[in-house]
Amino acid sequence: INLFLKKLGNIFINYSYENAVTFMGREEDEPEDTILSLDFRDKNQVNLIVDRLGTYGASERVYSSGFKNFDMRFLNGGFEPGRIYIFAGKPGQGKSALLLNFAYNAALKESENGAVLYITLENSVEETINRLLKILVYDVTGNREAYKDIRKDKQKMKDILLKHFSDKRFIIKYFHPNFPTSDLLSWIATLQQKEKISIIFIDYLSLLTSTKAYEQKRHELGQITLELKKMSRIFNVPIVTAAQLNTAGYDIIPTMKNIDESRQVAQHADFIGLLFDDKTDSNLNLIDECQMVLGINIDKNRNGPRGIARFLFDSLTMKLKEITKTGEKIVVAQNDDIEEIIKEEDHNIMDIEEVSDLLQEDPLGNI
Repeated sequence: INLFLKKLGNIFINYSYENAVTFMGREEDEPEDTILSLDFRDKNQVNLIVDRLGTYGASERVYSSGFKNFDMRFLNGGFEPGRIYIFAGKPGQGKSALLLNFAYNAALKESENGAVLYITLENSVEETINRLLKILVYDVTGNREAYKDIRKDKQKMKDILLKHFSDKRFIIKYFHPNFPTSDLLSWIATLQQKEKISIIFIDYLSLLTSTKAYEQKRHELGQITLELKKMSRIFNVPIVTAAQLNTAGYDIIPTMKNIDESRQVAQHADFIGLLFDDKTDSNLNLIDECQMVLGINIDKNRNGPRGIARFLFDSLTMKLKEITKTGEKIVVAQNDDIEEIIKEEDHNIMDIEEVSDLLQEDPLGNI
């Protein structure tokens, strides 16, 4: 009976998945404008291909992570539609914080091009907003301790959120763990009927379930990754998600083989970045134990180089900043575009004396 019910359930799940795709009016694996073949004897096809090459990879077709050096070095300018990006790390490594920083930056910079979706299966909407407020308050004030005071004033928290996001197309959605990818696809398809979607963040991969039943989790994770890849092509958006490392990757610079459970996850992904505690830059003076250097080993990149990116992560503010190094000189790069957006919206928040005082107290030059 159990076997029969499982097979019956799979029939309904697969039907709903394919029906949702049909509802979008596209092929299952490809966006509607994808060119599937080329015969060089057909001049019209050749002309069409060459015409598209002029816009392929152009800036309007990519979505910035908000980190200039990271975008230009590893992402060909930004996250590209039709691709899936996976960032893997051990528990508590900062995977959710990384995705939220990406989404926060995208909401401020990219939401005019379409809705930014942040889908969480791990943290509630309340916890996600709490973290988002920490990032925002720090950007507004430049003060690492400011959130402790502002969180006591509910009205001020509301005002700050609405001031910076009320005109942004930024959607945060919680789904329970073990949420089926078929239901996720249907929900996104329904949403896209109302408005254009620019980029999707999913926290995180292992908490989804596949449209097909598997006895072993590693096979299911491979199928989930493949289904997310299909979604990225169906909706023509980048999908950025996170995954767990296995225990062998905890205390080393991890590689693709350290992704938990499945080699197929690595096979289907277009980009894989593996998070680790980077202790190599001893010249960088951290203020306290809340700050750490987060390394990301980019071990797979279908459209760019591999290598290591470094960020300064502050758990007090949930903020990430790029670290660049030239010779022996280490610089915490400023996120100029995001800071300029915040500055324009909050140009009256501090007078010159307050800024001067904060600069004197800020040894890393974070302002």
